[in-house]
Amino acid sequence: MKYKTLDELAMLDPADLAKECNKASLFLLELRMKKAGNELKQTHSIRECRRYIAQIRTIESSRVTPELA
Repeated sequence: MKYKTLDELAMLDPADLAKECNKASLFLLELRMKKAGNELKQTHSIRECRRYIAQIRTIESSRVTPELA
């Protein structure tokens, strides 16, 4: 899976962000299943995917909640 940059994620609308998050979550599940079956050679990809999901969720939450000054 090719991860989008933060600038690309920031330009997406909320519906597309939700789709991207779902796609990344399914990919993370796939990676975990491969790891459990000893098929995954690049175990660092699990960490990268978790961080990518966190970035998406951070962008989603920053749009929903107004900044508290």
